[in-house]
Amino acid sequence: METRRYSSGHTILGLIVMALFIYAAFILFKGIFRILAWASPFMFIAALIVNYKVVLSYGKLLINLLQKNMVTGIIAILLTFLAFPIVAALLLAFALMNRKAESFIAQEKQNREGIPTDFREISSDPKPYEDLLKRNS
Repeated sequence: METRRYSSGHTILGLIVMALFIYAAFILFKGIFRILAWASPFMFIAALIVNYKVVLSYGKLLINLLQKNMVTGIIAILLTFLAFPIVAALLLAFALMNRKAESFIAQEKQNREGIPTDFREISSDPKPYEDLLKRNS
């Protein structure tokens, strides 16, 4: 039977690389969260302007969670306040997606039912055409 020797140097090097990777990811996400924290009031207001129903449905979701399970509802509300920048970004994304979906649905409905247009009925009386032909001859 063959015995393998594992070098402790490779193990330590692997742990150091993994720790550096985790530290870099932490710094990256911390910076993203800082930017979102600065922009979150604007994103929340934009979500209200784009589609206020998304924000209302999120509020109704929190209220329903409180009514069904008090502990889960309280945890959800606390997480909403602690992670408000992420919640504001998600609400804005959902509002934009709903707006795009509504316009797509309206366009498909218009394609199916046809575009209502104003029209003018043309007379089937050929007299004006005969007058034109007589004048040109």
